[in-house]
Amino acid sequence: MENEKLVNYNGDYNTKSVKIGNKSVQFQQDNSDKPVLVVRYSKLRKLLYFIIFIIPSLILSTTLAMFYTLQPTEAYIEYLLIKLGGWVWLLVSILFLMDTALTERFEIYRDKIIKRVRILKKLPVVGDKVVYFKDAYIDFTPSGIALCNCKSIIVFIFKRMYFDTLLLDKKDREKVAEVLSDISNIEKEKFLNIGNLDYHKFIQEKSSKN
Repeated sequence: MENEKLVNYNGDYNTKSVKIGNKSVQFQQDNSDKPVLVVRYSKLRKLLYFIIFIIPSLILSTTLAMFYTLQPTEAYIEYLLIKLGGWVWLLVSILFLMDTALTERFEIYRDKIIKRVRILKKLPVVGDKVVYFKDAYIDFTPSGIALCNCKSIIVFIFKRMYFDTLLLDKKDREKVAEVLSDISNIEKEKFLNIGNLDYHKFIQEKSSKN
C-alpha cells in the first residue's frame, strides 16, 4: 500500500519493472533531486484572503498607528501601548501581505520543503526559504502550517516558513496532507483540520503518530 500511495506523486520516484517468476513486479527508486509535489496557491483563495483578512487588518492597524489620539480619560502609558500595538499590527499585516503575494510555489521533497517567491528572493522573512525535515519544528496555524529548522520559539517566529494550506485548492490540500503525513508520521487529518494550534518536532515516531 505504501508504494501504491507514492506512485501518485509525480516526479519523485523512477518506476522500474522486474520479472520474478511469471510475475512482473514494479518498484520505486528514490530520485531525491526531484520534488515529490509542487503546489501553488489558488488565485481565487488568495483574493478572498486579501479581501476578508489582510485589507481590513491593514485599515484597522493603520488607523491605530497613525490616527489614534489620546482620549480624555486615558492614561498616557495606555495611549503609548495602543499606538505601539497598532504599529506592530501594521508591520505584521504588511509582512503577511508580502509573504502571500510574493509566494510563487512550494516544492516538497522527501528531505525538505522549499518556498519559491517571484521577486525579492533574498529578502529576509518573505524571500525564498528552505526547511529540512530531519530537524524541523512545525507549528499548526489558523491558516495552515509554519516550519523552521530552529527549536527556540522566539527564533521560530522570525525564521519560520509560512505555508497557508488553506489557500490551496481542495485537491492540492489533500495531496500536501498525504505527502507530509507520510514523511512526518503525523496523521493526515491534522494537516487538513485547520485551526488546531500545536507546536512540536516535525518528524514523529511511528508508534506515536498524532
